[in-house]
Amino acid sequence: MIQTSFSSTTFDNNSGGGKMTINSKITLSFILFLNLFFLVIGINAISYLSMFLANKIFPLVCFLDKDNAFLLITIHHFVQALIGLLIIGLILLITDHSIADFGFQLKGFKSSLRPMGLFGIAFCTVQLIGAFLYVYGFNYPLQFSYVLTPYNFIGQFLFQILVSGTSEEILFRSLVLFIIAATTKRYAENTKTIYISTIVISSIAVTYHKE
Repeated sequence: MIQTSFSSTTFDNNSGGGKMTINSKITLSFILFLNLFFLVIGINAISYLSMFLANKIFPLVCFLDKDNAFLLITIHHFVQALIGLLIIGLILLITDHSIADFGFQLKGFKSSLRPMGLFGIAFCTVQLIGAFLYVYGFNYPLQFSYVLTPYNFIGQFLFQILVSGTSEEILFRSLVLFIIAATTKRYAENTKTIYISTIVISSIAVTYHKE
């Protein structure tokens, strides 16, 4: 999975940390609303386009996945990542931003290993406990949308650990967070305002995202 962390360049505040005027607050609110509106539309448009193209490609290679267990969604996420990278490339071409502004850098990588490792352990623990309770505590039957064979399991597993997160990092993190930060930094009172706005808007946008 591609790990991204945003450089201070992206979130550099041009306002000097001064108090926001009424006009700045109104402008910032309007920009945040536009970001939310267009990101929800844009994310879904990219997702639908990716799935449309994946459905066109899948019949050509469906013999590799006769049960449709992993290949279609894998193609979908590859196309989705490619579209995201093309948009990032276009922005880099017409602006003076660098690839680091989209989070593609190693800054803070070593210091992030410990918290990410702890989070991974905690997440897996919660998932295992939840799955155990789901199956054995509430007697819910195990259901899969495809025939559970070793081949299908390996394909689905590799998709989950290699493709899914990588694709969504590019679209939902690198691209979305850059756009929000770049369009709000001029009017924000401080970087905290940008971070809070970014978290709220990206969360709502991703919530409305449909596969």
